[in-house]
Amino acid sequence: MNPSSPHPGKGVRKATAASQAARDPVAKARHDLRNPIAHILGFSEMAMEKAQELGFNHLKSRLEVINRTANQMLELVNQGLDAAKIESGLSDLPALQQQLRRHSSKIITVAEPLTRKSRKLAGDLFASDLERIISSARHFLELAGSCLAFAAPPPRERVPPGDVPACGSSKPL
Repeated sequence: MNPSSPHPGKGVRKATAASQAARDPVAKARHDLRNPIAHILGFSEMAMEKAQELGFNHLKSRLEVINRTANQMLELVNQGLDAAKIESGLSDLPALQQQLRRHSSKIITVAEPLTRKSRKLAGDLFASDLERIISSARHFLELAGSCLAFAAPPPRERVPPGDVPACGSSKPL
């Protein structure tokens, strides 16, 4: 624990979560899918602040759509990748994957024209945040299929804890 840190114990919690994710395919998938969502949320919040500061309120509503959609994705990941639901067969991973892809595509569809519009209005001032949102949403699309495929291998083919593959990879870590 770093006493000068504004969040004592935060590094320990992250290390524990990462360790658990390395042993559990569902936790690893949840962790890997949350990262690009966190980027989308962070960059959309920064872009909303910049839009408000610059008086571009007409852009703010589209940025709010992006932020709201990313929050919905986070909720879907948290609810759909619940280990107990998956083990009991109550989680429909193909439907989850379809919903997540639809949400991620919506973010891209909203962000691309917004990036062009914001570039015309303010140059790269917050167009770069929008480009990062698009990049994170595309990265999420790439991860979604592979992470969900490894989240719940067939019961007889359970992956041993030390052999959990990285999302998007068929090889053990």
